[in-house]
Order: sequence, then C-alpha cells, then structure tokens
Amino acid sequence: MTTIGFTFRQEFHRPEHQRTTVDALLRELERAFPRDTEIVALTPGASLPPGLDGLVLPGGDDLSPTVYGRSDLSHEVCESDEGFDLFELSLTQKALKAGLPVLAVCRGMQVLNVACGGTLYPRIDGHRLPKDRELRYDPEGRGRGVHSVRLASDSLLRELLGVEEATTNSIHTGAVDALGAGLRPVAWSEDGVVEALETTSDSWAVAVQFHPEDLVPNTPIWGSLFARYALVVKQRRTLAQGDEGRRGRPSHEGSTTAQGLSPPR
Repeated sequence: MTTIGFTFRQEFHRPEHQRTTVDALLRELERAFPRDTEIVALTPGASLPPGLDGLVLPGGDDLSPTVYGRSDLSHEVCESDEGFDLFELSLTQKALKAGLPVLAVCRGMQVLNVACGGTLYPRIDGHRLPKDRELRYDPEGRGRGVHSVRLASDSLLRELLGVEEATTNSIHTGAVDALGAGLRPVAWSEDGVVEALETTSDSWAVAVQFHPEDLVPNTPIWGSLFARYALVVKQRRTLAQGDEGRRGRPSHEGSTTAQGLSPPR
C-alpha cells in the first residue's frame, strides 16, 4: 500500500479555513492516487513514519518570522503557531533527506523554502484575494483566477500546462524572500513575487504559492499536477522496493483513504 503523509494542524484559528484548506486538497489527492493508497495525518509530535512514500505540505496560517530568524518582523503576522511551524520544518527536512517526493501548496511552499534555509516576506500587498473574506473561504471564490503567473520555460508547470502564462488564485499574505538552498524559482506574478519553486537536485519537490486544488473544478488541467505527483511517488516506490521487495509484500485492495484528516464542521 502506498502511504502519503499530510501535515495536519488539529486546531486552526478559523475552522472554515481548515475545511477549505484540507478538503479540496484531499479530494484531488484521492483522485490522483490509485486505490491502494492511504493518506495519513501527521500531527505535532509525530515522526516521519517508516515506509512513507511522499509528503504533502498544505496551506494554512502564516509562519512565525521567528522560525526564519526575523523575530523583529513578528508584528507583521496576525496568526501563527510557532510550535506547528517547527514541527513541519523538521518533518520537511527529514523528508527531503530521505528523498521523498514533496508537494507543497501555499503555506507549504513557504515551509519548504524555510526548511531549506530561506526566508520570507511576512506581508506583501495585493495577493490576498478576493478582498471579501467570505469569498476567500467559499469554493467558488477560491476557484477563480485573479492574476497571471509567468512560467519558466523548463519548469514542470510549463510542461504540464503547455502555456507560458497561467491564471491562478491568490490567497496568501507572505512570500519567498531569500531562496532556500537547492531550490529555484520557476513562476512569478506580474509584480515579481515568486509563485512556484522546484528543487535543483535529483530529489523531487514542487511548490506553488497558490491553491491548484481549488482551480481544478473550473480549470481541470490543474489536476495534472496531482497526477504527476502520484506518478513520481509510484516510480520512486517501485525503484525502492525492487522485484524481491514487491514479491515479499502483501497486496492490499480498497479505496484511497484519508486517516485522521476530518476537520471540525
């Protein structure tokens, strides 16, 4: 059985944020992965489970500037959880060291950058849209493209989407400042904000500053990002197992399941 880790904060400052952040992303992961896949919640205190095949870093609240050495900027962040930040950063570093494929969304991209030694702008203007708070947590509002993003010619997103520019949603207040080691920017908004990252090493990590899971219903091509992630995880698992390992491991039947990831209603 393929096992995907999904970092999960049990208590958000806003329950509606938890629902919109988690539900849509799980939906797309469950569509992309084969039936014999388990998506497990990784909560503070958990270690990287043995046999994990990939790690997903979802959206969420801002990171505390303290975790990237800028406590002087803490006043610019309204809602953060330093304990959860440190947990996710540690888990991400371990996953990268183990060569696990990592898919990071919105806050997750910022976690990836900081985990690799980078820093953030805690607050930028014009990227938390729509301005109407209710629409930001409404699936229809989150599914609308609000600005264009230029894609690097050799980026995975360019390959998957087949376009030089894409229209995305934008629901973030922070952004990448100093780039983390082993990462490269591969997408930019019109005002120069980094909108996507990829690794420069042999390991596979892709991060986007927007929420592709919310764009899929209106623009299905974004589902190709999740399909590619599932393919990479499968390929890595096959290589890691080898023929002997595959023969010695029991098969599992059933549907893709998400364990411990039900947000409060």
